[in-house]
Amino acid sequence: MASDEIENISYLHDTMHELDNTMTAYYNSIVNSSDEFADSKIQFHSTHLHVDMPVTLPDD
Repeated sequence: MASDEIENISYLHDTMHELDNTMTAYYNSIVNSSDEFADSKIQFHSTHLHVDMPVTLPDD
């Protein structure tokens, strides 16, 4: 392999690694936002509707 091919492969590897890290952080952000939304919804129900546990529907 020529030196420039090795550099290109190294650059591609580093770029893919950075993309993977970015996508993982984005996914974790979505999951955390979803968890925070669920927690705030439970808190709202508990505080404003005087319900200890949120009402859940049975799985059909």
